[in-house]
Amino acid sequence: MQGPLLRAILCVFCALVGAEDVGSCEGDGPALLQSKQQRSLGNLSLEKVQLHSLPIPPTTCTHCCWQDGEEVPCLDVERCAASGPQKGKYAIVLSLVGAAVQSANETRFRYFASMRAAAKLAAADILLLVDKRNNATLSPFVLKLVQEKELKLVLVDWEVPPQMTWTNSKVPWCGRQDFIRLHVLGLQGYDAAAYYDTDVEFRGDITPMLKCAATGKFLSSSGGVGEPLNAGFFALRPDARLLSAALALAEAGFDKQTCWANMGWAPRDYAYVGGECGQGFMYTLFYRSGGMVDKVLSSAGVVLDSAQLDRCMWNYQTHNDCTKPFDCNRIRVHHKPAHLTEFQECQKMEFHKLLSVKNEIA
Repeated sequence: MQGPLLRAILCVFCALVGAEDVGSCEGDGPALLQSKQQRSLGNLSLEKVQLHSLPIPPTTCTHCCWQDGEEVPCLDVERCAASGPQKGKYAIVLSLVGAAVQSANETRFRYFASMRAAAKLAAADILLLVDKRNNATLSPFVLKLVQEKELKLVLVDWEVPPQMTWTNSKVPWCGRQDFIRLHVLGLQGYDAAAYYDTDVEFRGDITPMLKCAATGKFLSSSGGVGEPLNAGFFALRPDARLLSAALALAEAGFDKQTCWANMGWAPRDYAYVGGECGQGFMYTLFYRSGGMVDKVLSSAGVVLDSAQLDRCMWNYQTHNDCTKPFDCNRIRVHHKPAHLTEFQECQKMEFHKLLSVKNEIA
């Protein structure tokens, strides 16, 4: 009996990830038929998503938080949140650039229902950043979300700062998708705003993190493959002066040997992934000190208060550096992996049942 069961599992898996060869699976069992009927890939079609408010462990991640060139303790979010506003005005921010503006559909927004649930708990708006030059080419799916007031469209003047002195047009470059996010720094009308990639699934209440950001802290987390900052999440109390400082740093440029503004690659001794884009730029601006960083911040009249969060709780990507045993149920925000990679990884909810069934068969 294992053969048919395993094939059925594979079929459901193929359908969930949107594989083109789903039809090659043998037979359409009930699970596969249901999956075919829910082509929105699960979460987007759900009216209600329940998010947990389980206690936040003191620390679940080692070697995860950094300041300048040193490892530091991760921020205690709940203690920080206690100093935040009781009823702040918050925003969760997404962005689309390039061809994604025209092609965005249910697949790209497959975790949107979980974001909607997180926004409801925090009484937050969901904003979408789009270059105003692409406004006329918004996909029908995005237009529907805007018309139904699921999203508030924010049209911006650029994807890459016009003043930026270094860009990479010779190879695929992550700059456009990363640097449009800088507009979050200067958003008006919010006590705190948190940027998230569209492949993020919300598992728990993010209100404490937003309250913490509203105290004036810039929050982020490291990444799962060695980068000291993952640009798929950051949060702050917006301030136009921060955007001015960022634009000034963009003018200083990037060098493959010395990173942004010749500030170096610390805390790493190598060029980490995304260093030439938002991940290197934002770590340099918000977590380095001295040199050009001090100059642009001083000129803008900004004094930074930056901290990093336990990524295993607030921006889970891989199990690397997460303490063992690790309770996947306590994750607040699940970024990656998106699918069945290896059994020690925490899976997103659309794959969680598949993993449970496969474990029972094994």
